[in-house]
Amino acid sequence: MARRVMCAVALVGAVVLAGCGGEADGEETSSTSTVKPTVVKPDPSASSSGTSGPEGSSGSASGSSSPALPDEPPAEAEPDTKEGAQAFAVWYWQQMGEAEVTGSGRLYRRYSAHTCEVCRDSADRSDAQYEGQYRARSNPFDVRGVETVKDQGEFLSKVAVAYEDYAVVNPSGDEQTVEGDEFHSIVTIRRERDDWVVVDWLITE
Repeated sequence: MARRVMCAVALVGAVVLAGCGGEADGEETSSTSTVKPTVVKPDPSASSSGTSGPEGSSGSASGSSSPALPDEPPAEAEPDTKEGAQAFAVWYWQQMGEAEVTGSGRLYRRYSAHTCEVCRDSADRSDAQYEGQYRARSNPFDVRGVETVKDQGEFLSKVAVAYEDYAVVNPSGDEQTVEGDEFHSIVTIRRERDDWVVVDWLITE
């Protein structure tokens, strides 16, 4: 546990520790946040017609009205390497943003370990929160950077995520605004059979 925390702290401080290894003591890491920090406020000036995408969209793959992400991780995430794990971590968080549009945590639930409580809780909340309620018009998440280290046979990726203010709309056309923010997530990833799965993740500043 101590070595795992040390590696996570190294990522938060943008310091890559070579050989972050050591024996685990059987304890699992704990996640202090179950969902991304989001604040929703009514937007009285918004109309049901709206625009085709959130105001201030950067036009990037994760923040534009481009087609939905593929249902499987990209080819870059296939290798059982640090680079493969890193590409998977980026795709996973992009899928978290995609759930803002689809109202479904199906895909990132599929690529989460059964033991990952924070993954399951977040996916369940996506399903419950957006079923017949407010959804974004396009994926608001912009993944701006990622760093990865290997520890005890697993990979820890620090993913930098940001989103600007964006609109969400319900089936009646009522619109609200989600206030922009940015955060880092430490994602713990391991290989199961031929796929990557997320074992744990937590939000840091």
